[in-house]
Amino acid sequence: MPALPFIRDWRFRTGVVAAVIPLVGLALVQSQVLEPKFGGRSIAFSPKAFPYLTLGSMTLLAGLMVLGSVLDRREPSATPPGGALSVRVLAPIMIMVGYVAIAELVGLVYASVLGVAALAYALGNRNAATILALATIVPTFIWLVFKVGLKVFLPEGTLLEGLF
Repeated sequence: MPALPFIRDWRFRTGVVAAVIPLVGLALVQSQVLEPKFGGRSIAFSPKAFPYLTLGSMTLLAGLMVLGSVLDRREPSATPPGGALSVRVLAPIMIMVGYVAIAELVGLVYASVLGVAALAYALGNRNAATILALATIVPTFIWLVFKVGLKVFLPEGTLLEGLF
C-alpha cells in the first residue's frame, strides 16, 4: 500500500485534472477577454468578471473534490462508479465542445436550446415533453438573467445576422 493511498482514488485524480483546466483558463483570461475601449462604462460588470467567477468556482469545487478524497478514510477506488470511461462521460463532453463551436455561428440562445436538448437525451431522458421543456426553460432563463437582467453581451450568431 502506498504512503499516500488517496493518489489511487479516482476522485483525487479527477479533481486534480478538473482544477488544472480552469487554472489554465484563469491564466488566459487576461489575454483573451478584451475590455471595451470607450469613455464611459455602459455595462455593470467588466467582461472579465464572469470568466473569473466561473473559472474560480470550478477551481474551488475541484479543490473540494481533491480535499474530500484526501480526507476520506475509506479504501480508495481506482475506477469511478459505472466503469473507467463510459458514454455517459464522453457524450456530455462532446456535446459541450459542439455547443461552444456553434454558439458563435447560430447564437448562444439557439445553441443552448440544441445543447440542453442533446445533454438531456445523452444523460438518459427519453421523455420528449421533458426535453422540450428543459430546452425551452433553460435558454430562456439564461437570456433573462444575463441579457435582460445583467445586460451582458451574448453572441447572437453570424449565421442569422442578416435575417433580423
